[in-house]
Amino acid sequence: MSGHVFVSYSRTDKPYVDRLVAHLGAAGIPVWVDHEIDHGDRWASVIESQITTCAAFVPVMTPAAAGSEWVEREVQFAQQLAKPILPLLLSGRPFFRLGTTQHEDVTGGGMPTAKFIERLLACLGTQPPSAPDLAVSPAWAYDVGGVWSLAYSPTGRELASGGADGVIRVWNTYTGVSLRTLASPGGPVLDIAYSPGGRQFASGSESGQVYLQDVFDGELIRTLSGHEANVGSLAYSPTGRHLATASSDGTARVWDASTGATLVTFSDHEDLVVGVSYSPDGRHVASVSFDDTARVWSATDGSPIRVLVQEGLLQDTVYSPDGRLATGGDDATIRIWDATAGTALLELDVGHNGMESLAFSPDGRLIAAGSGWGEGTVHIWDAMLGRPLAAFAGHPDSVPAVAFSPDGRHLASASTDGFRVWDIGQAA
Repeated sequence: MSGHVFVSYSRTDKPYVDRLVAHLGAAGIPVWVDHEIDHGDRWASVIESQITTCAAFVPVMTPAAAGSEWVEREVQFAQQLAKPILPLLLSGRPFFRLGTTQHEDVTGGGMPTAKFIERLLACLGTQPPSAPDLAVSPAWAYDVGGVWSLAYSPTGRELASGGADGVIRVWNTYTGVSLRTLASPGGPVLDIAYSPGGRQFASGSESGQVYLQDVFDGELIRTLSGHEANVGSLAYSPTGRHLATASSDGTARVWDASTGATLVTFSDHEDLVVGVSYSPDGRHVASVSFDDTARVWSATDGSPIRVLVQEGLLQDTVYSPDGRLATGGDDATIRIWDATAGTALLELDVGHNGMESLAFSPDGRLIAAGSGWGEGTVHIWDAMLGRPLAAFAGHPDSVPAVAFSPDGRHLASASTDGFRVWDIGQAA
């Protein structure tokens, strides 16, 4: 069969379909939708050709789609060609014509499950990888004392590390050579992040201060003051104009990175806030707390959008490039959520020691986790299907930071023995 999935839908459901296309694309599934047709094309002939050559047909069922003449014609034609039909029920009732066809319930705007993804991959003739399939090998290992934070530069040419000794070290990722050593103004470095432009980085301190420094000479550009306790997590907005921070004072904040002004203070959590992440569109921030919740809120005004409940002290959260949200902590489970619908897409077993750190690969197809409670293991899963791909040990203690290189070919992990860079090129 040809290598694409045809999605049939009503134009009123286009916002959902746009998210669906991104979600399927993150799983490596090529999708064709009719808004890709140029105005000069002959609609009927193009649609007929795309259904004829598709590997699977996915109708998005809503009352509007049920009343659409075009959707009706597309479904009828797919049935005539005996195409595999995998319906999604977004709202209303299943189509009468598809009454005996098994459908996936995505009411409320949820994304399809891993099982649905596997069915599509089977239609495409693409078999998911069997676990384990990663050839992971250590590229470098650096014993520089306790490292708590790692960040790749946007170009991937540099890797910054920070930790207990209050020193930020910048490394050449091609040679593994130390490029420069910079003192942190606030002592121990709890977290570090490069700005999207790559010219400055932000670091969080035990005093509650956030420091913005020049990447090249370490000059202090600005100090962000307002938190009253540790700042253990921070994330730049996609544009680099804003910075989100999480603090043990029970709040999360959004700052103007150019002026140092506090734009938003989010105080809905009931305990320490230990992780924060920006959505890829820059509209939302997710934060996790020891109150057993992840909360999604507006990056503009702090208004609450969604509460995601997960047992155990949550330690970290991270958005994927297509907008999925991962959370995890002291319990045995990492959850990957559809943050828009508030539904869990996957639950990953990380073991009884839980986890301390999370990272998505740049294409969103892999997720890595650093173990907690003294276990120095790094785990990697298929982030779309939930299949374990690798688990590799080497650290003597918990792993508080993991970071993928921008090209996805390496994964860095930190612990009390310094940090290691792992070659996962065959996987990414």
